[in-house]
Amino acid sequence: MRSRWEVGEILKQSTAEVTIFRAAVILGYGGGSSEMLSYLVDRLPLMVCPKWVMSKSQPIAVHDVVTYLIAVIEIKETAGRTFDIGGTEIMTYVDMMKDYAKLTGKSVRIVILPFLTPRLSSYWIDLVTPIKASLARPLIDSLKHEAIVENDEIRKLVSIKLKSFDEAIMQSKSDEKKAKTSQVGNILPRRFSPSLGITLFSLIAVAVLSAAKLQAGEVPTWLLPLEFLWYLAIPASVFFLLKGARLGSLLAGIIFWLGLGFMALEIFLFPGSSLYTDIFLTVEGGVFIAGIISSHVIFHAMDDAP
Repeated sequence: MRSRWEVGEILKQSTAEVTIFRAAVILGYGGGSSEMLSYLVDRLPLMVCPKWVMSKSQPIAVHDVVTYLIAVIEIKETAGRTFDIGGTEIMTYVDMMKDYAKLTGKSVRIVILPFLTPRLSSYWIDLVTPIKASLARPLIDSLKHEAIVENDEIRKLVSIKLKSFDEAIMQSKSDEKKAKTSQVGNILPRRFSPSLGITLFSLIAVAVLSAAKLQAGEVPTWLLPLEFLWYLAIPASVFFLLKGARLGSLLAGIIFWLGLGFMALEIFLFPGSSLYTDIFLTVEGGVFIAGIISSHVIFHAMDDAP
């Protein structure tokens, strides 16, 4: 919030006549705040959130912001002045997530933990959405503060019909659909689709190989709880991979590295096992190595995703 204010102060020092608009959450396809909102609701049926989600703001549609920007060029009374702009509703971020879920037919449950910091929240958002932690953190920092229109003088100078939150979201979804009609997949560029295919195939192969060990009775009883967690991690990884979230490739990488380590441990523990033939070991080791490489490529590919 301070950096936004500083930008305005710097511009006012120029010889140009400057009109400053101060907005909280701007809703529109491609904007950080609304993208974070949509990615979180679309991907997570259960969200653990910090207390900043209860701060109030007045979200405004990006189309209304553009309308204001264009209109004031012709209105001399706005020169050298600062205006607050916002939409028709005062909402918390929780309200926005619930309304967005209702509009898009999603189901979302929200649990608030007051000890979650903006830094931890930004890292989590970096893992489950395409929004980088470096952008998520200042966004979250700004959302900690209530941002409600206190000076609505602009409404007297520029008469426009502001969009409601619901209208802004539907417009954003329409713009998103138009922008993505020529794209393949979720957010992964076309050039990374082979790595995605290899990772998904490797995860399926890991599940099949693990099932073979269970059926052969090669898994000790004390390892069964860990095996259960292993099977839970595989579909979770597939889910987030298909959603284009960095967490999917991170989980996959952990699965493959742990698998490689357990394979070495099992060979040491069961040297005479009939299951560990040369062919089986070659296939299993190849699956783990291919999975490690491909998941690593996808994890870092997120930096280049559109």
